[in-house]
Amino acid sequence: MPIVTFGGVQIECELGANLRRVLLNAKLPLYHPVARVTNCRGLGACGTCAVKLRGSASWPTKIEAARLRLPPHTAEAGLRLACKVLVHGDLDVEKFGGVWGQDLNRPVRLGEPRSCPPPCLPVAPKVFEPAVPSIQFRSSRSVIRSLHVASGRRPASPRRHRAAMSEPARVTRAKLVQLVREREPVGTF
Repeated sequence: MPIVTFGGVQIECELGANLRRVLLNAKLPLYHPVARVTNCRGLGACGTCAVKLRGSASWPTKIEAARLRLPPHTAEAGLRLACKVLVHGDLDVEKFGGVWGQDLNRPVRLGEPRSCPPPCLPVAPKVFEPAVPSIQFRSSRSVIRSLHVASGRRPASPRRHRAAMSEPARVTRAKLVQLVREREPVGTF
């Protein structure tokens, strides 16, 4: 079984395993804190899982090669996307700083505090607004019965309620609004 080494930590994995899945399952810092939320979940579109490899791995895919030619990456950097790499043998993986892992001058080391680089954007405080109360019916059966009562029909029996759902309701909009207002709210969102 191949061994993947990331920052001094060795992980044993299956032959042909996806490198991104191996690193995430081992809870290793593959992504920058911002990229943890904004990454493409392994589609190869964002480029935030860029790493430098030494060892035996699959050849770059067309998607991977195309993404690594787009800024902020350069083709000369020799990076690979962990989400597109299959492990074929022992691998040494090195992650670099920056949201996309493009800053080759700052290798990421395990145990370092993982905070934003100095030019961080200010984060606006979250404002929690009170929930707007909404009216909820307990079940579709109670809605159907309310409609039948409002239209002057007899309430549907439990056997007929599915058929009643497909019948057009003969209730005016004003009557339905009145029914909803009279109804007690069950809860709020």
